[in-house]
Amino acid sequence: MNRFDRTDFVVGISCERCHGPGQEHASRHSSGAGEAIANPAKFSRDKQIDVCAQCHGGFGEAIAPAFSFKPGEPLANFIQLQRPAPGASVDVHGNQVALLARSRCFQSSETMTCSTCHDEHAPERAAASYSSRCLTCHEPAKCGMYSKLGAQIASNRIDCHMPVQQSNLIISDVNGTGVKANVRNHWIKVYGESPGH
Repeated sequence: MNRFDRTDFVVGISCERCHGPGQEHASRHSSGAGEAIANPAKFSRDKQIDVCAQCHGGFGEAIAPAFSFKPGEPLANFIQLQRPAPGASVDVHGNQVALLARSRCFQSSETMTCSTCHDEHAPERAAASYSSRCLTCHEPAKCGMYSKLGAQIASNRIDCHMPVQQSNLIISDVNGTGVKANVRNHWIKVYGESPGH
């Protein structure tokens, strides 16, 4: 089990989780020596994904001490994440990065990352609002459901191609009954029964 001294860490997601240690940055900035902060937007695609995978890459085995990963370095040097086989089942909460990597959208793009849709510095929006991101590559008229739903199909592609599904990993006990959490699937694809179809 990976252990750490709780008095030496700020628990939760801080700026340093994505931008690296801030003390050197603050020292250099106040002395006029320039900046020492990591900007994930300038990283290669793999290293951008690594920043997100430290929390959204599923279970792994520690290779280095907890919290020693610094953005811009290969995450594989710090934790060995489970890489599911191509046909293996992956829980909707188990590994969003692996699910995204299975998507044809991701595989056919050289630049798509988590930040293509998510703005890490802004609160999450309603799921349907992310449809505009899909429309930068996909034409609504080419969807198989266009003849049935018409132009309204452009208003919510997310619920059709990234449905909310039950997680088998997050189960809460509610008055003696196991209740599974609902999580949005990040495997972008055509699902058999989608809401609105």
